[in-house]
Amino acid sequence: FFGSLLSNGGGYAEGFIVHRMIANKLRKEGVA
Repeated sequence: FFGSLLSNGGGYAEGFIVHRMIANKLRKEGVA
């Protein structure tokens, strides 16, 4: 998932944004 995002030209910025979104979702659900 992350690899395809980065290879599609999203770069580190897009990957970082997606990572933050997922981290926030996990935190709200009490997983992380």
